[in-house]
Amino acid sequence: MKARDFGQLLLRWAGALAGDRAGGVLIYTAIVTPTLLGFTGLSVDVGLWQANKRVVQAAVDAAAIAGVLEVKRTDGNGLIQAAAERDAAANGFNAAGGDILIFRYPPQTGVAIGDTSAVEVIIQRTAATFFSRLFLPNAVTISARAVARFDIDDTCIWSLNPTMRGAVRIAGGAQVQLGCGILVNSSDIEALSQSGSSCLSASRLKVAGGATGDCLNPTPLTGVNQIEDPLADLQKPDYLEGVCDHTAKIVVNSGETLTLSPGVYCNDITIVSDGQVNFLPGVYILDGAGLNISAQATVTGDGVSFYLSENNKTNNNISIAGGATVQLSAPTDGDMAGVLFYQDRNSSSSITHSFTGGSAMDLDGILYFPNNDLNFSGGSALDASSSMLIANSVTFTGQSVVGNFNNSAAASNQTLVSTSLIE
Repeated sequence: MKARDFGQLLLRWAGALAGDRAGGVLIYTAIVTPTLLGFTGLSVDVGLWQANKRVVQAAVDAAAIAGVLEVKRTDGNGLIQAAAERDAAANGFNAAGGDILIFRYPPQTGVAIGDTSAVEVIIQRTAATFFSRLFLPNAVTISARAVARFDIDDTCIWSLNPTMRGAVRIAGGAQVQLGCGILVNSSDIEALSQSGSSCLSASRLKVAGGATGDCLNPTPLTGVNQIEDPLADLQKPDYLEGVCDHTAKIVVNSGETLTLSPGVYCNDITIVSDGQVNFLPGVYILDGAGLNISAQATVTGDGVSFYLSENNKTNNNISIAGGATVQLSAPTDGDMAGVLFYQDRNSSSSITHSFTGGSAMDLDGILYFPNNDLNFSGGSALDASSSMLIANSVTFTGQSVVGNFNNSAAASNQTLVSTSLIE
């Protein structure tokens, strides 16, 4: 047979084979099945890796948040890492299973290198390979990283009224100098008002509405978003309403000295005419009662909180006047940490708390009157390094002087500390 004839015969045989479907499916299946199984197995493994990645990311996020909260509470690096590891374990980190946690305070990489208000956490986990072992002979490492930072709002005077004109007012020669900020929640065009020879200086002036006055420093930032009560989650003290430890009115007159203990007081506490009172540490419940300090009285107390119940009438307020000398500091731990005065949110809106008449006050803690007005006037002088005022409205008039505020009171209360994941 000639070569040309053999070639033609070969072509005819190949064409016939190509057109013959008998047994072709088996051949194609034999060729394709291993590939399909490989991709199917790989997809299963990838799904497992993704599930592991979500668990590891949740654990590392929780660890970073827990660590940065511990930073605020302590300077001990070991305690910070322990807090991070504890929350990581509660969210899927498994050291016994071979997971590795890398803790860095302050962060050593990223945008927060050297930031002592931030924590960096990395978690690594070895994920097994099943079907994909044909392609990946070695185990796969799942890694996740998180950086968290804490922030304490530098606002130390908050006016919560949403519509009031002059919700924060400085007038009549008042000199208010703050090392922190003011936030005025009112949307009124004159929500922040300064007049006369008074002046206001703060780190920041933020107003939802507008501001008026020629001695405001810095220039107020107006039109900011209105905010919710920053202590809305603060719970009132646990006590039995109507069950009193003290039912009679307590009056300390000139020359008298008295030591008072924590408890439920169902009548006013009044210190007048050079009287002296020392409050022992703890929580004082003023249930239908007020605290009145005047006429050269001297009042001291460390680690104390005063809670005024919703049953208080308009005359059941905090009143400090007449040249009184007052030195009070809030607790540093417990449910009332950082809170010096707390008026119940459901109390009468007509209650006004007043610090007047030449009194000299060193108040270390948060003054929280969310539904009430707070007035400084007539020569009162508040020179405290760690006070915070939160009230429906705040007014400074007369010769009142306020200085050296900062936001350290907020650091004692968890509800005023925010954390965020920045990486």
